[in-house]
Amino acid sequence: MLERPMATRRLTQAIVLAALSLLWATNAQAEELRCIGLGANCICSEPLDTPTLVGSTYWWNPADSITKECSGEGASIGGAILRNSAPISSTDATAMAALPSGHTMLSFVRGEDDHQGIFFVGNGLPVSASFVRLAARWYIWHTPIFDFKGEGTCENSKIAEFDNDSRVDVTGGFHSYNYLTFSPPIDCCVSGPGPNSGVPTSQMKGKWWRFEAVLTNRAGPNYNMKFFGKNITDNGPELTIIDLSTNGSVANLTPPSLMSQILSNNYRFSATGSCRGWLGISHYMMAGWTTDAGQRIGSATEVEGAGGTITPPPSPKNLKVQ
Repeated sequence: MLERPMATRRLTQAIVLAALSLLWATNAQAEELRCIGLGANCICSEPLDTPTLVGSTYWWNPADSITKECSGEGASIGGAILRNSAPISSTDATAMAALPSGHTMLSFVRGEDDHQGIFFVGNGLPVSASFVRLAARWYIWHTPIFDFKGEGTCENSKIAEFDNDSRVDVTGGFHSYNYLTFSPPIDCCVSGPGPNSGVPTSQMKGKWWRFEAVLTNRAGPNYNMKFFGKNITDNGPELTIIDLSTNGSVANLTPPSLMSQILSNNYRFSATGSCRGWLGISHYMMAGWTTDAGQRIGSATEVEGAGGTITPPPSPKNLKVQ
């Protein structure tokens, strides 16, 4: 009497596994839909939705992007993940349940429990100066017990990395700093600068956030970096977290070289104990435009469905022909 139900169960399992294999194989053939839609403006795309992470002891190449791969550095072409230990392809139930209902994700990349050390994801290669506006977008999940800087014994937690040793971290809110090699040299800022830099870390734990960094005047003067964030788990409003132009001390910077690198920087460190929890990352993408008209990458439909779009910039007005 047990043979027929057992056979049926095995057939069902085989069908499910075959369907998952087909979906993963399909995902492995191309970049995300937003990248395809942008055409030549899409520089690289890494959905990070694959069980296959090929690599070495430092760089790792996700198998789900083969046409427009990102590279963390020149020594590891296609290695979009830079990490001293192997990243993990995860289907963690809590994280997956926190995604918007319209998502089509099967997995994401994460660090091990209580991870510390280097954990970069994205594109660090030089990008043509013809792109006067450069952006990168990615999604981050922090576990409910994730320690940011100043929590538990964790002493450092970074968010984003840019060229010329500049970056964003969390220090009592989002914090952009280390413009000492720029002109004029300055180690700004205590917080932000930006209208919503004081996002409490409690609002990022157990949530998926979409981050997007936008660089303009990449060679200066008036170099600007804007950093946007949105809690997509609760469908919160998109926030302008950092805008260098809002602080006079960093509103007229000239970098020592062209700003191209935009990496998700997930470094953590504790000299005396541990940094609890772990983070996951999904759907990194970089794009550039030859005009500066407010263009953005915005949401990935694979992550947010149809509900995560941003308001497009208004059409240019009062155009003059010279």
